[in-house]
Amino acid sequence: MNPRSDSSPIPLRGQLPALLLAGSSQRIRLLARLAAVGFVTLLLAIWFLPWQQFVRGTGKVIAFDPLDRRINVEAPVAGLVRKMHVVEGQRVKSGEAIAELQDNDPNLLANLKSQRASLADRRTATARRIEDLDLQVRQLELARGQSVDAARQRVVAEKIAAETAALNFTRTKELKQGGLVSVRDYELAIQSRDSTASALLAAEATLGRTESEFSATIAGVRAQRGSAQSDLASVERDLGVIDVQINQNERQLVRAPRDGIVLPSRRPTAPTSGPAARSAWSSPRPTAGSSRSGSRVMTCPCCSPASSSRTVP
Repeated sequence: MNPRSDSSPIPLRGQLPALLLAGSSQRIRLLARLAAVGFVTLLLAIWFLPWQQFVRGTGKVIAFDPLDRRINVEAPVAGLVRKMHVVEGQRVKSGEAIAELQDNDPNLLANLKSQRASLADRRTATARRIEDLDLQVRQLELARGQSVDAARQRVVAEKIAAETAALNFTRTKELKQGGLVSVRDYELAIQSRDSTASALLAAEATLGRTESEFSATIAGVRAQRGSAQSDLASVERDLGVIDVQINQNERQLVRAPRDGIVLPSRRPTAPTSGPAARSAWSSPRPTAGSSRSGSRVMTCPCCSPASSSRTVP
């Protein structure tokens, strides 16, 4: 029998293995299409779905901006609250007067200014005295130089005279031994030698005394200047203290540190003495109340942010 005349079908997959590979490629393409569709669906979901979930609720949310926080306006000095210039709920501008204070001692500021005037006069007088002492030192130094120079010149002159007299005495003595001069001339030579030597010693003593006297006088004047300089430094310190006190007592007008709204404060639950009294309550329309340095002269912060209701995430 001829095998080619057989009409039975021949299995191609058994004879052609490449067909098996073709079937696997079709499955891969199908999976790729499904993955692309899923990726596009995921992108659309990410795009349209919200990133956060919200829960609705009601309430008040107060925004505290760093530049708009509540500011407690406090008394910079101790005293009495004489007058309030604002009331609760009033809108104020930066620098606007809020409260006016009054010293516990009504004559304190006048006394401080009087003390300052006295200290200022004392400072002026002390500074003038220092200038006078400086001038005196310069004049003494100039006079010392002139006097010392004159004394030195005198010493030089007396030294020359003494040397001349000594030479004259030596020559006269030799001539006397030869009988060429009289006794009187010899005695005069001795007298001249002794007197010029004494004058030289006196000139040298005067030079030393002049230097020491001027040095002592200048040292004394400089000591006076040092004492005056110490007094001036003490006066300057006292003036600084007085100026601080005057500045504090002149700050009797409390002003708003920034724009804002006057808010009410709470009444204190602690006693009105001691550290707890720093936040003592005062009426928005007081007549006169006591106030210590650092205590609140207003019962309100000056600047308050607005409050609002919104959805809380």
